[in-house]
Amino acid sequence: MLNRTYLKELQLLKENYKEDLVLVLGGLVFSLGPTAIWSIFLKTGLINYDVFSSYIFIGIIVAAIGLLDDIAGSRNSQGLKGHFSKLLEGKLTTGIMKVIFIVLTAFLLTLREGLLSPEEMFLNSGIIILMTNFLNLLDLRPGRSIKFFLIVSFLIINRANNWLYFLPYYLLILPYLSFELRGRVMLGDGGANLLGFVLGYNLVNSIESFIGKYMIFLLLFFLTILSEFCSYSSLIKQNSFLSWLDRLGRGDCEI
Repeated sequence: MLNRTYLKELQLLKENYKEDLVLVLGGLVFSLGPTAIWSIFLKTGLINYDVFSSYIFIGIIVAAIGLLDDIAGSRNSQGLKGHFSKLLEGKLTTGIMKVIFIVLTAFLLTLREGLLSPEEMFLNSGIIILMTNFLNLLDLRPGRSIKFFLIVSFLIINRANNWLYFLPYYLLILPYLSFELRGRVMLGDGGANLLGFVLGYNLVNSIESFIGKYMIFLLLFFLTILSEFCSYSSLIKQNSFLSWLDRLGRGDCEI
């Protein structure tokens, strides 16, 4: 078993909201874990090679750049405002690198979907990018991002065989979530960004209404801006239902 000191040197141990050191394994779990399941789906004909390559590509690129931010990122530049402020000073942070790679990945996958108008390409890519960032913003308490992922995915699971595209992640969430809720592991940027990207990618492929996509884009954009001025944890604490849902399975009293 790896020594905790060695794990800390590798930056794989991070302080959580209780200032306890927790393993940052979410990115590795949700990147490497589904690979075998996607391969089985491909071999049995449940998915074609285009679907297989898209999800493997997402798993490698998004999780890897998120894990890089987990390991090498600085706490001196937090949030989009902090990262872009550093960029204006001529400093390239891992946070900015993450934004660049996520934006490029979203645009490449949107282009692959076929002939879309420039406006729809912008909307689809924007939703994926903002959803990726949103799940990362939520990941300040154990289980919070995963609960959001489960709720939204369940709402769209009956569209376009989405149950199949979510299944590899559901199968991993079942055993993983209990460890996260007990404060043993955390998603980190690698895991939260990956689940957010997968959720956004399925969302744009499930909604045919242009108006519907536009409303989702505006909502996510508003929530992103709101995060620069307000604490999501404070807002959740002020709402009894959201507070109950946030603590569900965690058992603590602090939000």
